[in-house]
Amino acid sequence: MKKYFITFLIIFISSTYSTGLTQTDSTLIVNTVLDYGEGYYSGSPERMESAIHPDLNKVSPEKIGMTGGIVLRNSTYSGLIELCRNKIGMLDESKRNISVAVLKIDGDMAFARLNSAKFNDYVQLGRIDGKWKIINVLWTYGSDVKRDKIPDDAEREKIKEAVKNAVTGYYEGLFTGNPVMIDNCLHGECCLDVMFKIPGSDRYMISKDSFGTLREVAVQKLALLDRDKWNFTVTVLDVMDGLAAAEVVSSNVTTFIQAADFGGTWKIVNSLRTPAKTK
Repeated sequence: MKKYFITFLIIFISSTYSTGLTQTDSTLIVNTVLDYGEGYYSGSPERMESAIHPDLNKVSPEKIGMTGGIVLRNSTYSGLIELCRNKIGMLDESKRNISVAVLKIDGDMAFARLNSAKFNDYVQLGRIDGKWKIINVLWTYGSDVKRDKIPDDAEREKIKEAVKNAVTGYYEGLFTGNPVMIDNCLHGECCLDVMFKIPGSDRYMISKDSFGTLREVAVQKLALLDRDKWNFTVTVLDVMDGLAAAEVVSSNVTTFIQAADFGGTWKIVNSLRTPAKTK
């Protein structure tokens, strides 16, 4: 079990697209994200269903007015499809202001950003059975609903440093067996996904780990690793309105991370990776 979690957590990063990226990959990813965003605005359950994976985890930090506390608001696979079926999000095409940026592609994983009139989303996708599917979403409201003050370059660098510290602290907590660091850096309702290929086939299944599991790994010191063997780098790919997209890479595995600002403390909310490559 200790070996499993060490393999599970070692990482390495690069801000460039992975070798083998083609224009077709980017186009297919953009089209999938557009099916998700425009499917909602056009009231098309078919487009939404074609874009999202049944194991979708979609969340948004939301401040509670009376206390000022921040909670995660959840959306579900079936809920999004039914919202489309009932035309809840209908919006004229000229008012949607949709744009999609592909932030990173690594093998069968991708990270994208969607901006639109009512919603801004960080989207993690996996290539499942040859089709790109949305697995994790972290979102906030778009420019027509609210817009936080856009930070200048100096503020953005401070935000990126805070995000990087949170992600680094999470791994340090695991590798040193420090559950307090897990508490500080990982949200209690986080969803940590792994895309596993089913033995003997090219088909993927999604496995999910939770805050409780990773905290217990730290408590029981199951992932202890000498500091000179950590060998990972964290890169913040993008930040917007209290959300962040990051990547952690080592020589054998890449992990995409979504993080959010919870009242001045950045915490990991979602992550996606494939199993570590073996030599």
